[in-house]
Amino acid sequence: MPSTPHVIDKTELPGAAEASLPAATLGGDKKRSIEQFALLAFIVVPFVALVAAVPLAWGWGVSWLDIGLLVAMYFIGCHGITIGFHRYFTHGSFKAKRPLRIALAVMGSLAVEGPLVRWVADHRKHHRFSDAEGDPHSPWRFG
Repeated sequence: MPSTPHVIDKTELPGAAEASLPAATLGGDKKRSIEQFALLAFIVVPFVALVAAVPLAWGWGVSWLDIGLLVAMYFIGCHGITIGFHRYFTHGSFKAKRPLRIALAVMGSLAVEGPLVRWVADHRKHHRFSDAEGDPHSPWRFG
């Protein structure tokens, strides 16, 4: 029996063309204080890490294991987002069995871009309202 990909939402639902999406994204349009704190942390922590990395690399050096882990985690996170979150969960571009779906969800989560369901909902809304009112990725969204 052929199975359909387990996608959170299909855009080809009956009446989907007539239905309009609300202006708010999943979780709300306003940034909560925890989100603002996380945003600040994502800006400040990498800068502090860079400042700390220079004397550490100078004093103790960077091993091949460090470089290998960096490259491996980078590729795992990138593929989790592009293949898993974007192509599979958002667009349903291919079919995958349960172990692969779990692996893609975990790999994408390692990129620390938020919960899978919220990421998918925001990205679908972004495609629907690209560069217009209601686009959750708009640079003008928060003023």
